[in-house]
Amino acid sequence: MFRNMAAETLKNYRKLDIFAKHKIPPTLLNEVVESAKDWAISHGLVMKFKENPALSKHAPFVLFPSPFPTYLYNEAFQVQKDFQTLFHRASLDHEFIKDSLKSVIIHDEFTKLQYDLYEIVRQEGIKPKIYFDIARSDYMIDQVKTEYDSSKPLTEERPYEIKQIEMNMIAASFSGLSSSMPSLHRYIASELEEHSPFNKEKVSMRVPINGLGEGMAQAFELYGNENAVVLFIIETIDLNRFDQKQLTYAFHEGCQKLGLKKRVRCLFRTFEQVAQNGKLDGDRRLILENKEVAITYFRTGYTPCGLSTEERIGCRLMMERSRSIKCPTIAMQLINTKKVQQVLAKPGMVEKFIHDENAVRRIRKTFAGLYSLDEGSEGDEAAKMALSDPTKYILKPQREGGGNNLYDEEMINELKRVSDKPEERSQYILMERIRPPVVHNYLIHHDMNKETPPVLDETIAELGIFGVHISVENEEVVNESAGHLLRTKSIHHNDGGVVSGLAVLDTPYLYDGESEQK
Repeated sequence: MFRNMAAETLKNYRKLDIFAKHKIPPTLLNEVVESAKDWAISHGLVMKFKENPALSKHAPFVLFPSPFPTYLYNEAFQVQKDFQTLFHRASLDHEFIKDSLKSVIIHDEFTKLQYDLYEIVRQEGIKPKIYFDIARSDYMIDQVKTEYDSSKPLTEERPYEIKQIEMNMIAASFSGLSSSMPSLHRYIASELEEHSPFNKEKVSMRVPINGLGEGMAQAFELYGNENAVVLFIIETIDLNRFDQKQLTYAFHEGCQKLGLKKRVRCLFRTFEQVAQNGKLDGDRRLILENKEVAITYFRTGYTPCGLSTEERIGCRLMMERSRSIKCPTIAMQLINTKKVQQVLAKPGMVEKFIHDENAVRRIRKTFAGLYSLDEGSEGDEAAKMALSDPTKYILKPQREGGGNNLYDEEMINELKRVSDKPEERSQYILMERIRPPVVHNYLIHHDMNKETPPVLDETIAELGIFGVHISVENEEVVNESAGHLLRTKSIHHNDGGVVSGLAVLDTPYLYDGESEQK
């Protein structure tokens, strides 16, 4: 049964595949792959080994940049600021948060824990003065027409749209490493010379790291103490440390642009280290190792493991109570849940927070079908719909970090398991499955055999747009789109990210039609 499901799914993929027929001599291909690996390591495009974090390897990448329609790329940048305003305003609305999550927190212990921390601080009357968010909204291209004449430029019709996968408001990663990818792909084109299947000038250079660093510097300046520090909350072992370090370098450059005379220290600490060495003074300033903390930037704490002990939970509460600028606040973490994503897609919900009709249209245009699985007839109908045609839907729990979604047989089994447990079923939402076009490309991993030519794989891409949002009390002072992240994976993998080894880093190759291949 499920083999037939997979075959039917593959039939529905349509191809925006402009490099597939391009032949490169095998010897040259091998040489360029090894040269690209060397370039990646030489330019800091590296991650730590999971098996031995003391050692490093190049981050996985695709050999060619993936074609991406220019009109969709530009629309993703334009709507980013709309989403940032929407999420910020929603995070300030207590009744909206409470009503949206009331069914989830009955059974989902981790969401309940976050909600309890939020309620403690809210009832104490503590409100931040400065809000600072680093956001990333992720999209896939969806095929909106069943028949399309591929000989026509894409600008003549709209055979594709972008559909939002999710917003990431905590620990949005790969702003640093992805910023090296356009230069890597331009280097590869130069190495291939006349054998290159793509024009390096059409590789998008809108990288995110500088914009995020400048945004963090602006937030730091608003805090008003040049002697303060920036705190990165991390895990003891973090395979993506170099990505985080690149943000600190961009932050220091941003501080220089603002004319800050003193170099600001960035501390990388675990929850345990802050719990043992940090405290709040009488003015609720967060003091760590005798230094005042201006910004607390979370790169962990978004999964049950991240807040798995009383010490960690108490530390997170201390930070939330503090005057330090939280990136993000616990309220924003709650807004970042899948349930809130589904609630915002309901009629009238975006309009509750966004009053510009054009912005509302831009936001709503990106929504895929999102369905509640709460107790009642609406949830029953959604579950029945998924069970009757499982290849069209994905089951999403209230978890961040990738690898949590359920597809096909796993989704069916889980929906059947919770069919008589409505409170447990309500921890999920149902999302319409997106059908992105397939592109042939080479996925380059560190452990590939040097003597064996890489193999063309069928891949799909996911575009992320980074942005920065800063608000002082009720005034929005910064709202910018910062740059892109493109991740690509084989169509044979449903879920999983770069750190897990299933997805690789990529660059958008801005493309307006078949005639513009090179």
